[in-house]
Amino acid sequence: MSAEFQSCNIVFFPSAAIEQQVIEWSQRVSIHFKTKFVLDGHMYHPHITLYQAHYPMYNLEKVQKSLAKIAKKISPFEIEMQNFSVLSGFIFYDAIKSLKVSSLHLTLLDTLNPLREGILTDADKQILTDPRVPEQIKRNIQQYAYAFAKESYIPHMSVARLVDYQEADEAKKLLHTKAMKFTAHELLLTNVGDDGTCNEIYARFQLGYEFDAGPFGVRQVS
Repeated sequence: MSAEFQSCNIVFFPSAAIEQQVIEWSQRVSIHFKTKFVLDGHMYHPHITLYQAHYPMYNLEKVQKSLAKIAKKISPFEIEMQNFSVLSGFIFYDAIKSLKVSSLHLTLLDTLNPLREGILTDADKQILTDPRVPEQIKRNIQQYAYAFAKESYIPHMSVARLVDYQEADEAKKLLHTKAMKFTAHELLLTNVGDDGTCNEIYARFQLGYEFDAGPFGVRQVS
């Protein structure tokens, strides 16, 4: 972690049933292929990213207060998981891009993007100079520090990332498509680990509730 900024992820965690299924899939892939992480629900949490960016340390409290206000205005809603896809060595378990998910993603972008004050990491800057990266992805990173912003956003859970990216399609064949649903009850503010993993929970914001937010600590207001 830099002393100047903190990389943060805003995510949903799935239901216990979906969490266990995705963990089982991740473990299954890791038995047959070399992967960069294995989901376990402790150090590597199954999750759906809504927005991921980097913020000056002095803006972290503002990030939390903004998340508390956003969460307060949203009622819990259903998320439908459906198919698998592959990208850059990842195997994704994709969710339906519903109006509610899309609207929340855009609200987070509009609210939190100004708080990052244009910060890009060295890894972000390297992507911007890579001729193999599509121009739309570069624009997303330049404007939001997030490759999958706006029209590029596809809600998903990362099941695994193969060490050899070329093996991802073959590894996906181990998994059988299974449609599942869960109700999102809270937003979580977490770290950004290697390969986009979620390892540490900073704060939780229940949907439809009012919170008093402080630096990496949240309490419900009665």
